Amino acid sequence: MLLSEIRSYCAQAGRVSLEQLSDRFDADPEAVRGMMDVLVNKGMVCCLTNPDPTCGKACSGCTMGCASLGLMSDAVYEWVGRRARGGGGTPHGSDGPAPH
Repeated sequence: MLLSEIRSYCAQAGRVSLEQLSDRFDADPEAVRGMMDVLVNKGMVCCLTNPDPTCGKACSGCTMGCASLGLMSDAVYEWVGRRARGGGGTPHGSDGPAPH
């Protein structure tokens, strides 16, 4: 399992859960989560899961430390970086027309 493989899969899927990634790459969820943390830190994906209902926010590395406390049962990630080749369209949150 390479980071580039996970990145490509996320770009094609658009939105994917930790469980889906773990199954797809036949890998331990914590190993996949570590790889996804790299992509989150690079701004290529964002974590959409609200791990703790008292938090009131999606996981974004806040000081509550939900991820490090194991409160995130099945994180959901959304691709926000470059689309994979042939994917077309523009990244989420981007202004302007899609490339022709």
